[in-house]
Amino acid sequence: MAVLGPHGILSASEIVERSSMDKVNVSRAIKKLQKTGYLKRDVDGDDKRKAVLRLTEEGEKVYLALIPMVMELEQDLLDGLSEKEVEQLKSLMEKVRLNAEALGNISR
Repeated sequence: MAVLGPHGILSASEIVERSSMDKVNVSRAIKKLQKTGYLKRDVDGDDKRKAVLRLTEEGEKVYLALIPMVMELEQDLLDGLSEKEVEQLKSLMEKVRLNAEALGNISR
């Protein structure tokens, strides 16, 4: 939901690319969100072989309700850090993410 919400429509592979989740976990999440009625899967209008995903109206409501809660949690987690420390943390986390991505590509 967090990856799909801001983009509106994405394929499963695009969600994998934009998240830290692997294909298997994305596939499981898609199935659960479809089962709960929060996600709809359609055939792409341009490429009939490609499926695109979008939040349903109910899924959009849930996504929009989660945003303030996530923002508050993020603020709580960063409480006590200066702006410089937050920027440093983000920079370090990005380096770790890139390292993890490189390791993931090696093991595939």
